[in-house]
Amino acid sequence: MLFGPVLCVAASLPERASAGAVWWYTLGATLTISALALVGILTLYLQGERLHAWLLPMVGFAAGALLGDVFLHLLPELVERKGELDLPSSLLILLGTLTFFLLEQGLRRWQAEHTGRDDHEAHLAHVSTSPPRPEGERRRSLLHARPFAVVNLGTDLLHNLIDGLVVGGAFLFSTNLGIATTIAVALHEIPQELGDYAVLVQAGLGRGQALLYNFLTALSAVAGGVLALVIGQSSESFSLLLIPFTAGSFIYLAVGDLIPEIQAHGRPGHTASGVVGLIVGIALMVALHFVGGH
Repeated sequence: MLFGPVLCVAASLPERASAGAVWWYTLGATLTISALALVGILTLYLQGERLHAWLLPMVGFAAGALLGDVFLHLLPELVERKGELDLPSSLLILLGTLTFFLLEQGLRRWQAEHTGRDDHEAHLAHVSTSPPRPEGERRRSLLHARPFAVVNLGTDLLHNLIDGLVVGGAFLFSTNLGIATTIAVALHEIPQELGDYAVLVQAGLGRGQALLYNFLTALSAVAGGVLALVIGQSSESFSLLLIPFTAGSFIYLAVGDLIPEIQAHGRPGHTASGVVGLIVGIALMVALHFVGGH
């Protein structure tokens, strides 16, 4: 079974872990997410149409996992803990959606002004259609790379810090929620990190430099996880605020970011693979829902 190993791990772990175990789970999850920054090495083996064909189902898979995590894990856990989906939680869901929308629009505007590109390029088009820069143009230091490389790294650092906060907050709620959220975040990170890697290479950095800087900024996920645990273990209300905000951000990432990628860049006959990925991602979250015993 495709999901067998994941489901076996989820079933073997206690639903409510000890404080020490939560730390280990969070550190392991955030380090795994950080390591995904090295996924750019795939571009050495998969290029052009092959990479594009691989990314479409992965983007769909990520979108399905994010939506499944929201409606099958995050919101049910929140309602179970609070007894209802109250007004403050509803407002935090909307705030999460709006915050990520504004962050992405701000970044796109900045990139459009400095690069002349204003299309929806982050995951598919930029990775699979941008030709590699000549070797002589590519090996620059970060200080001599194009300005949008530094901005991209700063944005990625913040993005990964939030990922760590989200994962840490989820493990504070329950082990199953932490696992489901880690999977959703990790699946989203694969196309995201490929896009970030492509941006850095296009900005003039060598492939090795781009991988290194991408990985270093991704380590902020570990810092975010630690921060979530430090705050959350001293204040139960922290996770009650973080979970609905996370749900809102996941809804935007899936519906406003990833699914439009499939629609915008799916070639005839290829879009179906993105839809299949979407269904498989939701199916994984359904399976985890039953394993978790909600």
